[in-house]
Amino acid sequence: MGHTIHLQWVPSHVGVMRNTVADRAAAEAHTHPSPIDLATDQTDFLTDLKTACWRHWDTTLTDALQYTSLGHIRQDTT
Repeated sequence: MGHTIHLQWVPSHVGVMRNTVADRAAAEAHTHPSPIDLATDQTDFLTDLKTACWRHWDTTLTDALQYTSLGHIRQDTT
């Protein structure tokens, strides 16, 4: 398709689940003299990306809605 994707480890991800595995893979990939060609279907990639974004948004929104603007836990009204 003519698209190139570069992945890079970002230090701010410290503490993220499975970060150690990702760090190890990134360090190993960094030692390769040339890029590794990963054949990935664009539709599958975009579907996975969209799903991950929705999950992140839903989790963030759910966490945010549990607190009032003053930081107090809201009482369950159901």
